[in-house]
Parts: sequence; structure tokens; C-alpha cells
Amino acid sequence: MILKKRKDEIGTPSIMQALSGINQQDKSTLPNAEEKKDVEKQVINQDFTIDQLLEIWPKFIAKYKDQIHLYNTLKSDPKLSGDYRVIIQVENSVQQDQIRLLKPEIIGFLQRHLNNSLIDVDIKMIEAVYDNKLLTDDQKLINMMKKNLSLQKMKNMFNLDFNS
Repeated sequence: MILKKRKDEIGTPSIMQALSGINQQDKSTLPNAEEKKDVEKQVINQDFTIDQLLEIWPKFIAKYKDQIHLYNTLKSDPKLSGDYRVIIQVENSVQQDQIRLLKPEIIGFLQRHLNNSLIDVDIKMIEAVYDNKLLTDDQKLINMMKKNLSLQKMKNMFNLDFNS
């Protein structure tokens, strides 16, 4: 009597199986397609708060202390919006490009440390507000007198003025 084997029962191990250390006899221990789908469906979705985000944020930016501009950009605290979106605010397009290049690393770090694979990062351009960039001498004196009242007394006592 001649035994016939099916096509999938005949063959040699593939190169991939040999490299991974799996032989023909170990096929029964391999996960089937349904088991693979179950593993892929497992999404870590642990809730987190802004406080938890702000607690781990310094750990991330510490890696960039030697890159001063990038470090200063990241030093501002990120915001948290719905759907696990972390918002990083930047003031110009150069900062935006730097953060865009770092985005995959930021997302990976946050997902690992906050146990949430749904985290995403958005970059938001904000307008930088600088009060009184250029001040006249009088404006400087007024600002200094607001901070130190003794300066006002000294100005009056010695009759100081910029125009004389």
C-alpha cells in the first residue's frame, strides 16, 4: 500500500523558519491566523491625565539639553486635548519642522510611558507675544520705577532727568 501525503505535509523548512529556529515539527506551536489577529487587536488604552503627562515630559526633553534651541522649544509644557491628543505649541516654522521630525519619537515615548497606544501629537503654531520690544529711555525708567519704588525717590531727590 502506498501512502499519499498532501502537498502541505511535504517539503523542507523555509529559510525564514531555519533562521528563526523553527523546524517542521514545531509548526503546531506557531500561532494560527486567528491568534495573530487577536494579538493585533489588543490595543493598550489606559487613560492618563495632564499631570501624568507633565510628570514624564521632563524625562523626554532631558535628552535634548545639548541642543539648546530644540530643548527650549520642548521646554514649554504640552497641552492635552480629547482623543489622547498631545499638543505641542511652537512659535515659528523652524520649531515646527524640528518637532515634526521628532514626532515619531515623541509618540513612541509617550505611548510607552503612559501605556496608551492611541496617543497622537499635534503641532500648533502660536503667535509669540513680546511686550515693548524697543523702549525709549523714559519707558525704561518708568518700568524700573514700577519694580523699585526707591528709584522714584532717588530721581526726585536728585532732580534727575534725561533731557538736561
